Amino acid sequence: TLDQLDQLIADFTGAGLHVEWHTTGTPDRLAPAVSLTAYRIVQESLTNAHRHGSDPHVCLSVDHHADTLRIDVLNHAVAGSPPSGPRGHGIVGMQERVAAAGGMIDVGPTTDGQFRVHVTLPVAGEQR
Repeated sequence: TLDQLDQLIADFTGAGLHVEWHTTGTPDRLAPAVSLTAYRIVQESLTNAHRHGSDPHVCLSVDHHADTLRIDVLNHAVAGSPPSGPRGHGIVGMQERVAAAGGMIDVGPTTDGQFRVHVTLPVAGEQR
């Protein structure tokens, strides 16, 4: 769950990824399924940034609001190049997890050459 986010980031830092990270708000009202979904989204996003990013820097924000949790992950992408390394089903998996929790996800390149994962989850969750 998000309770282990410090360790997850430490693990990626140990693997050579520099994660600029900030959290706002209070995480104490998250449904367990939402916390797990959020953790998995961050985990997959950092994995993708580490494998496919053009440099080892990632910006992560986790923002707790009254009714929602928002996650943003930004990293530099290589324009016009296919990702290197093994290809999996990470983005599809993220989309399925977010949908199951009743949230929304926007994934893809930005106009300034970055790759963005933006997720909004309801605090209480909504298992479908």
